[in-house]
Amino acid sequence: DRLMLLAAWVFAVAIAAHAVAGYRAASVLTSIGGLGFASVALWAGVRGTVRGQAGARIFLLAWALLLIGVAVMALRNFNLLPTNWVTTHAMQIGSALEMLLLSFAMAERINVLRREREEARQALVESLRESEVRLEARVSERTAELEAANRRLREQEQALQQLAFHDPLTGLFNRVMLEQRLQHAMIRADRSGAQLAVLL
Repeated sequence: DRLMLLAAWVFAVAIAAHAVAGYRAASVLTSIGGLGFASVALWAGVRGTVRGQAGARIFLLAWALLLIGVAVMALRNFNLLPTNWVTTHAMQIGSALEMLLLSFAMAERINVLRREREEARQALVESLRESEVRLEARVSERTAELEAANRRLREQEQALQQLAFHDPLTGLFNRVMLEQRLQHAMIRADRSGAQLAVLL
């Protein structure tokens, strides 16, 4: 990072040198900065590739093509390579190839993000399903508990009715039940106009 920052400062000085020292000095300084930056960028790309960082190979190849174009242009500026169509436009050719490869890298990154989003969605759906299963199990358990409690209440109510309307010794209806049944019979007889007799 520090070396790339240094290269950026060299490029900034080269821009300022154009206004002060003229085009030739700025061109030489830009070429030196380009060679230095090319070396640092390639080294960073190789490290990323060795470390297995996603997309590092494509970025390394893209940068390599651009930086080769920059290096060819710099060598032409130093009169180490002849001036022709390829050396004159080497940086633009490298830049076009770089953009093409970076487009592929971006498409790959988008695909990775889509896969990660889909995996996250699947994990969320699975988590919701597990929560639903746990909730259904708890509801079933609670329902079973409530049914058992209702059953106990019914049994207790039946036991209380047994105690309220039956003689504990003989198990026969007691006087409370007799009075209740007699009352119902009198109401029915009164409605229908029938007569009622009680035999004791």
